[in-house]
Amino acid sequence: MDACFRIAIADDDRANLDFLRATLGELGHEVVSVAENGKQLVKHCRAECPDLILTGIKMPKLDGIGASMEICRERPLPVILVSAHHNTQLIERALADHVFAYLVKPIKRADLETAIALVVRRFGEMQALQRQAHELRQALDRVERLQAVQASAVRLENVATSASRTRDESDRGDGNKSVKTSEQRHRTLLQTIPHGVQEIDAEGVITFANAAHCRMHGYVEGELTGKAIWNLLATDAERNVLREQLATRVASQPPPTSYATRHRRKDGTIIDVQVDWTYQRDEQGQVAGFIAIITDITARKQTEVALRIAHAELQTTAEAHSAQLADADEQLQEQISHRQRAEEALRRAERLASIGILAAGIAHEINNPVVAALNSAETALAVKDRSDSGGMVEECLKNIVDSATRCGEIVTDVLKFARHESTEKRRHCLNAVVGRAVDFSRGAIGQSGATVTLHLDESPLFVYINPLEIEVLVTNLLRNAVEAAIDEKPGRIVVRTARMAEVARISVEDDGRGIADDEKTHIFDPFYTTRRQAGGTGLGLSIVYRIVQAHGGTIDVQSEPSRGTTITVELPLAENVSQD
Repeated sequence: MDACFRIAIADDDRANLDFLRATLGELGHEVVSVAENGKQLVKHCRAECPDLILTGIKMPKLDGIGASMEICRERPLPVILVSAHHNTQLIERALADHVFAYLVKPIKRADLETAIALVVRRFGEMQALQRQAHELRQALDRVERLQAVQASAVRLENVATSASRTRDESDRGDGNKSVKTSEQRHRTLLQTIPHGVQEIDAEGVITFANAAHCRMHGYVEGELTGKAIWNLLATDAERNVLREQLATRVASQPPPTSYATRHRRKDGTIIDVQVDWTYQRDEQGQVAGFIAIITDITARKQTEVALRIAHAELQTTAEAHSAQLADADEQLQEQISHRQRAEEALRRAERLASIGILAAGIAHEINNPVVAALNSAETALAVKDRSDSGGMVEECLKNIVDSATRCGEIVTDVLKFARHESTEKRRHCLNAVVGRAVDFSRGAIGQSGATVTLHLDESPLFVYINPLEIEVLVTNLLRNAVEAAIDEKPGRIVVRTARMAEVARISVEDDGRGIADDEKTHIFDPFYTTRRQAGGTGLGLSIVYRIVQAHGGTIDVQSEPSRGTTITVELPLAENVSQD
């Protein structure tokens, strides 16, 4: 497209606005304003004075048609409407008010380019026709004024002649010169205006046709004088209609109204014309004939036909797009349904797998106190017959009771955890709970070849917690650190507690393989693990995350591949927590 236009766009769909802005830029146009509702569009157009408006229809505050009408009342502009659906009523409403093209989403670049070319051309032609009509009206007014002046001059001349026969010849000569000058001006105007002007008598015979009128019909100047006006019409039917109309005008004298008809040129070609006419009256006010201004509107008619064809093509394209969208939507719905069925099957499979994984996790948690109880029982049996076994047996029985109690607590808290139930929390010293969890895990850590170092804050850190859950949290973090050890390299693990402003901090640091960036967002997901082949369940960090959330804390992971990982948990200090 050669011409570059300043275009204002409006739509409540941000994606469509972005598409229009980018596509119009690619086509060489300048987007001078972007509006998301009709009120904004009106305001922007007053400020920016664009060459063209491209707007959606359904928008908040004021729709696209209403906004376009308000803008065009102040300054006529070509308008292109965009809608998600083809709506005949909206098209008729828009056609009744202003020039436009109508595009249906999704918009193709070629359709947009064609629509801009058509609407700008049509708008320009309509403006030209409006200017021509204005010029015709002005010319007609001038002709009527000249006729009135001429008639007045004739009447004055007659009065002057009858009133004073004694006026000398020189005075009469000056009056005749004035009339001749007026007539000459009249004739010059009629011969130079670009529209056809004709005078006909009451019988329909042409008494005068200016040069433009003759050229329009393929005649030389003066050749139309004396011909009947209906001989210029294209068909017999149109000639008969004009004869009847002429007789009615002479008899009834209805108000003059413009009309369109078809004329046949001298070479036989047909042209479309618009006729603006008025009455010519004699001194008594009777109809002596008619004066008309003729405008060739053949090009406008051809443009209107081309626009109708283009609109029909656009409508056909829009309907084809709608059908394609309907098919695509049906396919999408089928894909969504298929995906939903696949996801449901996957969830069922995961639920079945999680049962086994959960059972393995519970068995792992319970195994330690069960082993401790068995060891204590075996020790008690071994020393029960010894004379000095009293204190040892008592200690073994106490260990058995503690281990059994611990198993019961594990089962109870696992059930609550599985049901998302809140567990009981009391004020405890975090250092003691963390130290107990580390001591409990040292045996397993030692078997892996790793070492663990514990640094507890010097001041007591009192928090409201469920101690068993915090032990599980620390144990799982330690297990995760052990499993992160690089092959053939003994792992080093450091556990710290510290007071940080209003929170107590637990950090577990390892020098293992680290976590890749794309894995960090998934490490707290249930059943997510990078060690499935090595027996990882993917539950450890998920359980840690749940415990932290249940205690109103936060968890942070800092890690680099091959450089280790530090996981930090922060829990509110007891003095900053209100307990009911």
